[in-house]
Amino acid sequence: MEEKVERLIEEKVEEQEDKVYKNKYKTNFIFIYMVSKGTFGYIIGRKKRCSKVNDDAELLWQILVREIYVIMNHYSSDKQLMKEAFEKIKVIKESTPLPKSCEKFKKFTNMESLNHDSWQIILHFCQSSFINVLESGCILLEKEEGESNGYHFEFDFNKWEARFYWKKDLLESATLDEIMGFEEMPTNTYNEIIIGMNDRFNIYFDKVIQVEVELEKLNKLKLDAKNQGAANIEEKVDKLLDDMKWELKEIHMSRREFYHRLKVLDLLEIHL
Repeated sequence: MEEKVERLIEEKVEEQEDKVYKNKYKTNFIFIYMVSKGTFGYIIGRKKRCSKVNDDAELLWQILVREIYVIMNHYSSDKQLMKEAFEKIKVIKESTPLPKSCEKFKKFTNMESLNHDSWQIILHFCQSSFINVLESGCILLEKEEGESNGYHFEFDFNKWEARFYWKKDLLESATLDEIMGFEEMPTNTYNEIIIGMNDRFNIYFDKVIQVEVELEKLNKLKLDAKNQGAANIEEKVDKLLDDMKWELKEIHMSRREFYHRLKVLDLLEIHL
């Protein structure tokens, strides 16, 4: 960010393996043909909170430095207010989520998964995002730290410094003051990002509910046809069920929340 870099452009967002991101100091594109894992978190006092990142961990520096910039502006550059917000985050350890948790955190949940019995699924869209962690009010702890198994991003409130590692090798670092002085940082505010995320989720979730209602009706119709021995009707219902299941899959596939976050952080120039 000390030098001007080209914006990341992803031409085929459907192809998860083709990851394009911009380097802090270079203008050439880098293509990744693998899933990169890691962790991200923060340090306050003696407490170190780290959470798992299953995909795109190579982008943690680009994403989280910009989110820190947005969060700091949200708290009017008051470091203490920002620190207090992170201190209020509740720690979640691996356990079976209660039904009320599934409802409370549904906008952060991977709805495509059939079973919502894991915090990794419930808090799926909190990965790679301090903003979403703050909004959810909790962080799922990772037992193994990123230095040992991949990329790792941490913000140290003791030193007011961001650091990015590959295993034990330090790749990038910057103080909070340096981050706030970086050029070409996001123009969207914290509230604008949250409102956009909520609006997209509401539209997405309404579509999911509509399809699930239709699937329930069709399954009941199929059962009635089976009980009556109406094989021709059952066959037609099966076709309708296949169509509706595919429609539901397309709705889930269209939820490109990760790419939307890249876009609002001015890391992606593409129409979604």
